Amino acid sequence: MHRIVQALVGAGATDVFQIGGTVRDRVLGVQPKDQDIEVWGLSFDRMAQVISAFGEVDLCGKQFLVAKLSTGEEVVDFSVPRKDSKFGLGHQGFEVEAAPLDVTPEEAFSRRDFTMNAMGRSLVTGKVVDPFGGMDDLEKGILRHTSDAFAEDPLRVLRGMQFVSRFFLRAAPETLSLCRSLVGEFPTLSKERVWVEFEKMAVAPEPEAGLKFLRDCGWLECFPLLEAMVGCEQAARHHPEGSVWAHTLMVVAEASFGAEFQDREDKVVLVMAALVHDIGKPFSDNGRHSRIGSELAAEFLDSIGCPLKIAERIVKLVQEHMCVPHTDAGIRRLAVRLEPESIINLARLQIADRLGRGRQDDACLDEIRWLEKRAHHLLVADQVPGPLVTGRHLLSFMAPGPEMGKLLKLAFEAQLDGAFSNTDEGVSWIVNQISPF
Repeated sequence: MHRIVQALVGAGATDVFQIGGTVRDRVLGVQPKDQDIEVWGLSFDRMAQVISAFGEVDLCGKQFLVAKLSTGEEVVDFSVPRKDSKFGLGHQGFEVEAAPLDVTPEEAFSRRDFTMNAMGRSLVTGKVVDPFGGMDDLEKGILRHTSDAFAEDPLRVLRGMQFVSRFFLRAAPETLSLCRSLVGEFPTLSKERVWVEFEKMAVAPEPEAGLKFLRDCGWLECFPLLEAMVGCEQAARHHPEGSVWAHTLMVVAEASFGAEFQDREDKVVLVMAALVHDIGKPFSDNGRHSRIGSELAAEFLDSIGCPLKIAERIVKLVQEHMCVPHTDAGIRRLAVRLEPESIINLARLQIADRLGRGRQDDACLDEIRWLEKRAHHLLVADQVPGPLVTGRHLLSFMAPGPEMGKLLKLAFEAQLDGAFSNTDEGVSWIVNQISPF
């Protein structure tokens, strides 16, 4: 990077800044995932020409005055200071043009969303430029909007949701008030962009904080299926923690904190399943919320742009979250119904659900742990039992056709019930069905 900075300065750049999340993460002691560079004193075209000597330049972001440089070792976003003119509603209602070459730091950074993202670190002098007090806000754990320009982009409200979840922040009262004024612009956001922010919240250390932020700033009404939980009270005998909303926040926290995850998607699935596991309660009688809840969960997930692959897993967990079978047959059948999910993840959700009641219930927890242990013993904890007998095993004594298909289906049901445990026993079972005497 030093060589690139030297080349930019040699071409007339007055300064070269690391900006936004790159600086924020360094202040927090976190390794930045991305590197964003802003070049002052050069036109966009001249900047792009200079950096092209150091790798491949992608100009697909030119309309936003951003060029991506691939050096072979990393991909870096280079931009020039810009000013935005809002001409319509929503996240995309902007006209972008370059700022004057003599722009000041305050002018350049004022368009950024939050003060913690409105800092720059000069790669020429090493100095951090912080015109809006972002470092002080970070130290105090405050999320504060940078300027009134915040209101030009309603997506920034959902960015605030995931930021408070990721960085253990609380929103400034004036920021909550400004977010509240933007509720009417929520319909202008694309589902895909909404999902990006929910996904970031789900993998954050404190996702429940983001959900509280949504309620505090009035944006929970943009998600009526979630808002319905707030006023849905529960029997204190079973739920001393209070409403379905209060319970859900506790379950989300337990799901995020209490499990180990193989990958990012697993955490997204479990945390989002915790969020919607009781989404059916405000719309159903006690004990019947799982079925309608799975339908409403699918509706909600579609409304926020959740990818179908992830939504399918979440819905299966919601549908079965009350199920704790006590027989081997029941466990095998549960594994089949859960596909493509697993009993392991179901047990994680069930444990979070029990712990999210504000009191320890050792008997229930022991029951769930037994289920998981028994599922491991039956080899169905993380996989679906496949049929031990298939058509090729029957070809020596019967021809393919409807009758074979019917027998194979009956055999698989018998296998789930424990009637046999290997292929030879399964074939004998089928022969007995054909010739019972």
